[in-house]
Amino acid sequence: RGPAALGGAARKPIRVDRGGAAVPKREEQKPQAEGMVLRCNLTMKVHSGSDKNDHCPDDCPFLAQDRTDEDFCTFSCVKESDCRRLHPETPIGDRELGVCRSCIVDGCRTCDHSVSEDRCAECQAGFILKEDGLCHFKYGGAWTKWVGYIVIAFLVLVLLWVIDMAIRPCTNPEGLRDGLLNRELKKLRMKKNQDGERNLWPLSTNLMSTLVVYADLLLNTILGILIFYFPGGYTWMLFL
Repeated sequence: RGPAALGGAARKPIRVDRGGAAVPKREEQKPQAEGMVLRCNLTMKVHSGSDKNDHCPDDCPFLAQDRTDEDFCTFSCVKESDCRRLHPETPIGDRELGVCRSCIVDGCRTCDHSVSEDRCAECQAGFILKEDGLCHFKYGGAWTKWVGYIVIAFLVLVLLWVIDMAIRPCTNPEGLRDGLLNRELKKLRMKKNQDGERNLWPLSTNLMSTLVVYADLLLNTILGILIFYFPGGYTWMLFL
């Protein structure tokens, strides 16, 4: 007997994919609501129940925050010429965003609110204001390119030095073996485990909560660096 004879309405059988799992029927996506077109020059209060799809008409396409009243979250659809009237700090009508906004200038501290374009009145520290109304980095210029060239040349020399040291033949294998052994013995290791081995500390060790070296070893290391390594390194560089 069919499903109708059992007292139930006939339904389309559930589709089964190749893996044997039942695939539920996809729900049709409802088209997103376009929202209502707001009225021009009508102050309205925005709240949690307001529709985010509401937009201003073409005659007054910019949504400006109304600062002429003492209320909060009040907006109005205006023309670009009226953006400054409702909010003196947002004189620019942005057609892409559909709102009245302030200037967007990198390094700007205070925008120039007397014009309806991205111009700055005062720049932040490290920037200078030029005639185009933009903030330019004070310490920039052609000299930065030359500094970059010098740094690149230095890095190339260091790379050549490393390659030269890597391809050189080993002339003192005993000294190399002793040096590698000395470096291996100076590595920080954990206490002996059950097998009597002292493994290296993992890189994920939290040095804020785990004491890796004791205070006397740390103090000796710092004093050795300050007393021997720095003066010796400077002296070696003087004789290069």
